[in-house]
Amino acid sequence: MAIIMTVAMLALLAVTALAIDVNHMYMNRTKLQNGVDAAALAAAVILDNSGSQAIGMEKAQENATAAVIDTLNKLVGAEGNAELDITSASVSVTYDSHLTFGGDECTSGGDCYVRVVVNNLDLQSFFMHLFTDTKQIAASAVAGPSAGAGMVCNLAPLTVCTNDPDSQHGGFVDGEQYPIKVASTSEDIGPGNFQLVDFDDELEGSSQDEKNDHLREQLAGGYVGCSSLGGTIITKPGNTVGSVAQGLNTRFGDFSNALKGEYKSDLNITEDITHSDYTAGEHNNRRMLVIPMIDCENPVTNANGKSEFPVSSLGCFFMVNKAPKSNSGKQDVTGEYVSECSVDNSFNHGQSSRNGPYRIVLYKDPFNEDS
Repeated sequence: MAIIMTVAMLALLAVTALAIDVNHMYMNRTKLQNGVDAAALAAAVILDNSGSQAIGMEKAQENATAAVIDTLNKLVGAEGNAELDITSASVSVTYDSHLTFGGDECTSGGDCYVRVVVNNLDLQSFFMHLFTDTKQIAASAVAGPSAGAGMVCNLAPLTVCTNDPDSQHGGFVDGEQYPIKVASTSEDIGPGNFQLVDFDDELEGSSQDEKNDHLREQLAGGYVGCSSLGGTIITKPGNTVGSVAQGLNTRFGDFSNALKGEYKSDLNITEDITHSDYTAGEHNNRRMLVIPMIDCENPVTNANGKSEFPVSSLGCFFMVNKAPKSNSGKQDVTGEYVSECSVDNSFNHGQSSRNGPYRIVLYKDPFNEDS
């Protein structure tokens, strides 16, 4: 019995010792995986922001790779991560135009995915050296643009009449300018309706000044509502030029009201430029608006000047100029249609196309089931 107990105790101690090392290894692998995920996302965002700039794909990938290294170094420098010595590991960053990573080069204006791999990162061994020479961990992650969004939140509370409800782009042409808020009521959307989203239900009992203040804040970027393909949206009559201009023009650094300090200006406020010119320089996308594109010829309901329309597309529009502060010149608010734009608060339903709003997301690594 003593001999059996001794052998059993030795086996139990060996398993316990091995469990300590295995737990230590899995804990640090989780930390490494989080860091690699962050690095892949950072690289994909850099690549996405650089893709539309005239710096070339090679330079864009160079910047993205630098973002990977910088993110991993920050991981190592974070409290509790001292054991993750990246210098002992091999780090690779690859780019591909397809998620299969079959060796297809990324091209300007096309999809580009990033794969970050960290291999053979050495860890301190407590007891595992009794069973093996090394104790190493690895992790990988893939990131890139999502499919086209089927729902977007925090959009601009405006509406645009689609030219073709059955078209993926709503009949709009990339690079062309369109009115994103009309100055006259001769449009199909209906008399007295200037393409503003209706907020009256949430402002019941408020004064007109309070309603104007609310509209101004929503157009500055405070609208948290969502819109989805196949859903509906309610518009209302009324022009409210002053509040519209005060809200939208914060994006140009024009803070002529109490919104100053609450919403940032865009880094590029030059008017009468194209979206291509805008993205070629420093910017933060404040002038990019995601707007529900509605079928104005087929309202769901139409009563008391308010109309409910089906949402056929979600469109990206670049604000070309500031919004007019008065309606004396009958000026529309103009936007350049952009077929694709990156939006944080967007969700897709598995579409195979990136057209319209999209966001940068993590994907499963085709070569690593644990990613």
